[in-house]
Amino acid sequence: MPNIREFQTPALGLRANETGVEATAAAARRVGAEYNEAGGSIAAGGAAIGQSIKIAGDLYDDHLTHQEISRGGLALAGMMGKKTEDWNTAAKGADPNDPTVANKFLQESLEPDLEKFKEGFTTQRSQQWAESHVDAFRQHMFVKTSADMASLAGEAIKANYRQTTNSLANTVRNDPTSLDFVLKTYEDTLTSVVGTSTNLKGADAGRIKTELLQKGKEELVKSAALGHIEATGKMPPWSTDPKYSPYITPSELKQLEVAERHYATLNRSEQRAAEQDADRKARVQLHSDMNALELSLYDDDGNLVASKDHIQKFREIVRANPVGANLERGRVSGMFNGLTRMIDRQNRVKASLDDDATRQDLTNRLFDPDNPTTMLQIGLAVNDGKLSQRSSKNLGAIVKAEETSIKDPVMKVTMGGAKQLLGTDPVGAGNYASFVQVFLPQYIAQKRAGTLPANALDLKDPKSLISESMAPYKRTLQQQMQDRILRGDFGLEPAMQPQLQPPRSQPRASTHPSIPETLRENPNVAWSPSKGRFYDVRTRQSWDKDGKEFK
Repeated sequence: MPNIREFQTPALGLRANETGVEATAAAARRVGAEYNEAGGSIAAGGAAIGQSIKIAGDLYDDHLTHQEISRGGLALAGMMGKKTEDWNTAAKGADPNDPTVANKFLQESLEPDLEKFKEGFTTQRSQQWAESHVDAFRQHMFVKTSADMASLAGEAIKANYRQTTNSLANTVRNDPTSLDFVLKTYEDTLTSVVGTSTNLKGADAGRIKTELLQKGKEELVKSAALGHIEATGKMPPWSTDPKYSPYITPSELKQLEVAERHYATLNRSEQRAAEQDADRKARVQLHSDMNALELSLYDDDGNLVASKDHIQKFREIVRANPVGANLERGRVSGMFNGLTRMIDRQNRVKASLDDDATRQDLTNRLFDPDNPTTMLQIGLAVNDGKLSQRSSKNLGAIVKAEETSIKDPVMKVTMGGAKQLLGTDPVGAGNYASFVQVFLPQYIAQKRAGTLPANALDLKDPKSLISESMAPYKRTLQQQMQDRILRGDFGLEPAMQPQLQPPRSQPRASTHPSIPETLRENPNVAWSPSKGRFYDVRTRQSWDKDGKEFK
């Protein structure tokens, strides 16, 4: 145990009343100095320790920051590539006019990945690095998506207006006069489309509008010019107009001039071809119409039926096709001459023929004192084409003679007997009418001259005037039967028909060919052995043994 010596305080010359106070103060000062010294030592040690800790912490922070930034740089590069690819994919299928496409991608696809990327950084400096690069990439994608959508919108407008321009170009090419209207329509529509595009703003919108306006107007003006050249073979008069000239370059103007020469030649060639084709069609039509008209001149049985109606039809054909008529003057002239000759012949034939019923009626009433035949009735029959000029002349001479004796009962009975002898069938009735026109003039002349024989009206005396006048027109009973058979009165087939003997007015022949089917309705047909043909005893028209007419 240490030996502690007692310390004896020497007298310090202190006064009694100050000694305790001073001692306490002095002690306090000593203790304070010691504590200050001790505190200084402790503070110096703490500072050293804190400094060491700080250095160690900074070193760790630097290390961690380096690691996070290193890893973050690689991750950032991958994310940038991935999000750029995602946007490109989204933009490919996007509606270029949809204003929500870019914003939707930024909010729903990019922003979540950016936030997740920032969560991987723990140090202050790495977080600052991440934040700055995220902000930069966000800004980059905002600019990119906006630019891409603007570009897509512009391309969409360009594509749409390429189609619009093509359609309008076809319009003005087909109708160059619509150029001004089409240009105004094009500009108004383009201005409205660009102005209402949500993805085209500012300079992009102005650039697209200017580009499309210029290109579109160039295309429209040139199409209109080419259309005018194609249609007329001439350069349009407005091609050098300052209103349109800005849209046609000098080289293009030269090309249009070349086209003008080409189409002028082509148009002349096409016009000639068209005229030739029109002439050919006119000729074909005329010949077709004339052929149809010619066929209508004959009925189904081959009988000529030419009439004034055919002349009218001929005139209608010529009026309807003046080109063809002018090109085929020979055919037209020949057709007209042929028609007029045919109709004239038909009229002459008709004038030389009698309507059997009319002639018989007029002949029978010559002997009727109550209803005699008059000159007016004869003239009306001629006018109606029912009485020939020859019959009219003969009947008229009898009526004019005013011979009353032919109306006495004896004459009437005698003429009735003659009628029965000649036959009451169509052939007999025709022969009777012819007989009357031969007999009565002789009878009247001889009676007035006083030379009429007493037996003039004796039907039984073959030498009497009436018998001799009847002789050429009389037929045997066999001939009358044959005529009835030929008319089909007994329903016999043509093969069963006997051969017909010629009337007494013709030279008698032993046989002649059977009357062809086409001639059996004509009661005046006879066979000429000397000429070997059938002929009409009244009109002198003739046919061969097969019924084919001789021209």
